[in-house]
Amino acid sequence: MINDYFFKQKQINWHLAEHENEISKLVKKTRNREISPRDAAEQIEHRLHLMAEMARIKEEQ
Repeated sequence: MINDYFFKQKQINWHLAEHENEISKLVKKTRNREISPRDAAEQIEHRLHLMAEMARIKEEQ
């Protein structure tokens, strides 16, 4: 049971880090004008919502 808790926490932390990495890539692509600021903003907003949901789940455990 304790191992399950730590495994889930580790998974959530990994997913949060992955989303942070993707947001950084989107910012870089926007600076390099590879994607429009509007498209980047939509994708970043989506990832932030996912991160907020994961953080909420993490706090509940």
